[in-house]
Amino acid sequence: MNRRELTEKRSANTKFFENQDHSITAEIYLDKVHYQDTDGSWKEMDDTLMEEEAAEDAAEIQSQTEGAAGKTEKDLVNHKGSLSIRFKKQSNPQGTITMEKDGAGLTWGLEGCNKVKNEQTEGTVSYAGILDDVDLRCMVRGERVKEDLILKGRKAPESFTYLYKLKKLTPSLAGNRVSFLDEQGEEAFSVSAPYMKDAAGEQSEAIRLTLEEDKKKQVKVTFTPDPEWLAAPERQYPVVLDPVTTTSKKAADIEDAYVSSVYEEDNFYNNIYLEIQGGDEIYRSFLKFELPEIKTGDMIVGARLVLVSLAENGAERTIQVHKVLQSWEADTINWYNKPIYQETVEDSCTYTGDQQKYITLDITRLVKDWYQNGNNNGLMLKDPYELSGYTEFLSADCYDGFQDMRPRIEISYVNYAG
Repeated sequence: MNRRELTEKRSANTKFFENQDHSITAEIYLDKVHYQDTDGSWKEMDDTLMEEEAAEDAAEIQSQTEGAAGKTEKDLVNHKGSLSIRFKKQSNPQGTITMEKDGAGLTWGLEGCNKVKNEQTEGTVSYAGILDDVDLRCMVRGERVKEDLILKGRKAPESFTYLYKLKKLTPSLAGNRVSFLDEQGEEAFSVSAPYMKDAAGEQSEAIRLTLEEDKKKQVKVTFTPDPEWLAAPERQYPVVLDPVTTTSKKAADIEDAYVSSVYEEDNFYNNIYLEIQGGDEIYRSFLKFELPEIKTGDMIVGARLVLVSLAENGAERTIQVHKVLQSWEADTINWYNKPIYQETVEDSCTYTGDQQKYITLDITRLVKDWYQNGNNNGLMLKDPYELSGYTEFLSADCYDGFQDMRPRIEISYVNYAG
């Protein structure tokens, strides 16, 4: 299909294309696909890490990582407009990673960590042996830092404490999430309790997060996994914990999660998958997109939801999409507080499982309603009868290299003005 991108119409999570028939298609993503450069233009997200001299305000930390000849090690840095993400060459409890944006920032490291040098491979920064029986693997994803704490065996520590140094920020704990507020009281950064997953694919949300401040204005955030879950005889190592540090969560940011009828109080917000299942344990997935503005003379002629299925067993499965009728937040939704939905099925899709199969669902009526009447509370995906079956889709949190497979909405419209 021949089309050209209208780069001047970009926003944080939207691309616009002019088609051959002069209609316009807007592609809306759950996650940000552009960042705003210092000149005000929107640029493609680029997670490339480059070597750069250590920042001046990190001199104290850097002095501890100098080589025998006094030569300064270079940082690995990613810049996106006013946002910078920085990884020290050598891990240090006083500061291994730094995020700064608009003059505010935070620097953090693992308490009691070993001083090990990082290795970079295809956008991943790894600190092997940062703790005894633990590796740290880091990835930049847009305006987020995803950290995987890899517990290699049962002798790994029972809890993990991060030491934070704050610049023009104040911490605030709510549930299992720490917000770092700027001088205006607005959230600038946040970190949420991760889920953990073992080598057999079993996962748990049973991780407690605590916040402690000391007189030196140093903040301690501790993650304590459920010791019984880790010690279970069926547990297969390595086990991965994945805390995520991100910039402020605004309307254009990620809004997808799934809920489980068995883990009623657990929140599956940062999972790399959206899951749907029937039977003894029911999964439903929720998605919400920030819609782009369209002009008065623009008429929507079509809209579809695009997902990538990861089902591999070749079995036939069906999913349905429904309109959600109540507001919800991705980082707090669970089975108990999930919103009600409209029984009317907007569209359904029956397909056989196949690795990386694109699935599309017609949501034209739903999108038109959002534009005409407001109340965009997103949509829900479920199995029709919820008696059996399982399928999963890549979420907005999927790994680097899969950006084009993240959920998106494609809206096509024409202009009849004049």
